[in-house]
Amino acid sequence: MTIVICPGMHDSKLTEQFLEGLFVHWQSLSQSGELLICPTQDYSPYSAIDILNFLCIKKQLTKNVPLLFIAFSAGVVGAVGAAWGWQLRGGQVKAFVAIDGWGMPVGKLSHI
Repeated sequence: MTIVICPGMHDSKLTEQFLEGLFVHWQSLSQSGELLICPTQDYSPYSAIDILNFLCIKKQLTKNVPLLFIAFSAGVVGAVGAAWGWQLRGGQVKAFVAIDGWGMPVGKLSHI
């Protein structure tokens, strides 16, 4: 399983602090490809198309490896659409965690 982190529009240090609290070894997870952090300096966190494009260019991702999305703030807005898009392309979404998502209605993803 690959964990996809979709942060909001804030300083990357806040994302790093969040990851340090969540995963003791988050840097080794990201180096192994088990943790992907959507780079908000390159992709809009509220754009599902941008996040889906980010996922599609990652060569280690295959449709048979399930994704776990953890999104917060503006990242929830884009990640919901990206998760739907990933599933529509035949990929698997194992779970979706939304934290402070700007009032975004999450609903249930179809294959979870």
